[in-house]
Amino acid sequence: ARLAAESGEEPAALRQRVTSKKGTTEAALKQFQKSAVGAGIERGVLAAARRSRELSR
Repeated sequence: ARLAAESGEEPAALRQRVTSKKGTTEAALKQFQKSAVGAGIERGVLAAARRSRELSR
């Protein structure tokens, strides 16, 4: 959340940038997407980034 808040990038863009092809994170993310967990995690990261910006004011 902190990286998203500081970089101004969308969480999906950050995730793509730090996820290795055929790595463990990619395998986990594929399973999350199949079970819709990924959408919940993404909403959580966005909420945390918004709150981080609010708290920094």
